[in-house]
Amino acid sequence: MKPYKVRRSKIDNLGLYASKNIQKGSKVIEYKGKVITRKQAEENPKYDNGKAIYLFNLNKRYDLDGDFKFNTARLINHSCDPNCEVTGTGLRVWVHAIKDIKKGEEFSYDYGFSFDKDFKNYPCRCRSKNCCGYIVREGSRWRIKKIKSKKKMKKILFITPRNPFSGRFSGDVIRADKFSNYFAKKYSVTIASLDKINNSKKVGKINLITFKEYNIFFKLVQIFCKIFMLKPMQLGYFYSKEMKTYIENNHSDFDFIFCQSIRAAQYVESLHSKIKTLDMGDLYSSNYFQTFKLKSFFNPIKYIYLVESYLMEKYEKFCFKNFDKIYLFSKQEIQLMSNFKKKNIST
Repeated sequence: MKPYKVRRSKIDNLGLYASKNIQKGSKVIEYKGKVITRKQAEENPKYDNGKAIYLFNLNKRYDLDGDFKFNTARLINHSCDPNCEVTGTGLRVWVHAIKDIKKGEEFSYDYGFSFDKDFKNYPCRCRSKNCCGYIVREGSRWRIKKIKSKKKMKKILFITPRNPFSGRFSGDVIRADKFSNYFAKKYSVTIASLDKINNSKKVGKINLITFKEYNIFFKLVQIFCKIFMLKPMQLGYFYSKEMKTYIENNHSDFDFIFCQSIRAAQYVESLHSKIKTLDMGDLYSSNYFQTFKLKSFFNPIKYIYLVESYLMEKYEKFCFKNFDKIYLFSKQEIQLMSNFKKKNIST
């Protein structure tokens, strides 16, 4: 009984599978073919690297051409985590098991392709944990990883309630603009913000996606909804269902998330799988409470500030529990919140 069967491969086209359990060190199959000289291999266009070739180097003088239907071993696919290897004795080549192989497992070996400028022409589909993505011999795969590490920039999702490129001169817009330009030097940045229209465009190196702000009627509806949920009123003012849906559907594409101001925190409340940073700036609750104390007893707005102060303090504590890092302006406020919850807090 042959130790292999030909079946549809999970790696590429057809492959060879173990028809029984194979012990480490066992011979699996002979790699058969026609012995040719090195000179023949160099002169024959059949062995051009642009085509599928089944050529083994036997020694300094001879190669083995395995591109024949009678050579069943040619169907064994490459893997970055192989269970076989190819060894030669004289002018014969054998495929050996380098680990115990269970019945039904696909045979594979390292094709041993060298690393050169054409390596991208040979993608690897072995799907092993240590796959480098290309058919390159084990000793050269570090070069692929080095190239990938240089080219791959980490992706950051920057969430801000106001478009930093809108031309406004408010403090939060200016701060958002500085942060986004700083991040763009090191990361691939996508900004999600509110603006007058729905739009998606490139601003320098930055991907900018804007969502249309609600009109005043819908903003008031959202404000009352937030109050009912015991959340700050201003979260309702800067809320967009479309923007929240986009973030929830696409957050997995990014390495980490940066929220500029506490108003943006509402968009990532339910996300726990990503590193989340919040640029809180000031403790809004303290500012609102100070404003409450300064307002006249007869001024009805005074009591709106009192309610917002309470709701904001509650929400700030929620954010300190749920974000990995917080930025604050005041060292006094940092100390205050550090006493509440140990967290990575910076100015």
